[in-house]
Amino acid sequence: MDTTQETRTRNGVLKANGSENTKVIKKMNNMKKTRKIKNSNFVVGIDIAGEKRGYHGAILAVGGKDIYSLFHLYSPDEIVKYIDDVPGKCVAIAIDSPPKARIKGPETRLAERELHRDHYRVQWTRRPGGDIQEWMKNGEKLWSVLTAKYPKVIETFPTAASDGLADKKVRLGLNLLAGKKKRKFYKDYIDACICAMVAEAVLQDKAKVYGAGGELGGIYTL
Repeated sequence: MDTTQETRTRNGVLKANGSENTKVIKKMNNMKKTRKIKNSNFVVGIDIAGEKRGYHGAILAVGGKDIYSLFHLYSPDEIVKYIDDVPGKCVAIAIDSPPKARIKGPETRLAERELHRDHYRVQWTRRPGGDIQEWMKNGEKLWSVLTAKYPKVIETFPTAASDGLADKKVRLGLNLLAGKKKRKFYKDYIDACICAMVAEAVLQDKAKVYGAGGELGGIYTL
């Protein structure tokens, strides 16, 4: 008679009370640990605003179906600390801002021209002599810090990327938006979530890119 019993610990790991099924239970537990390590890679999406509004961000596990963290911070150093405190490894970051607040050439960026041809309203990166927009200056500061630390940082445009959401299954729990302080930033948080989805799509070679090879690089969408 097999008297082996199974119990489940709080973290879902199985234990065997007996000997006959011990090897099977160990194998199942090792599979759980392997999945946990594999899913520890994550991507970050960041929406950029001016100094007063700051940065809004979202964290998505690679291969995951849920946004599991949102943040609202005001400096690049705060963002680095936040990302480094997330369990796992940050493998890509998508930012809703150009790498530089000003371009060098006399023409507009290729990526922005291509988006404009697709009938998107573009906030053009300023050419020499033009006034620099505050949010782009804020974005340039963030790019400078993140590219020095993380392996892949790309530019995205949530307005265009949202047109590719129809077949996406990523969910945002409304509990992450709890509190009246977050209410006026709903759009910023949603844009950050879209940015995170684009970061994952780039890793999976499923993203669309505008203006690859142009000044400041391409802009990625879904």
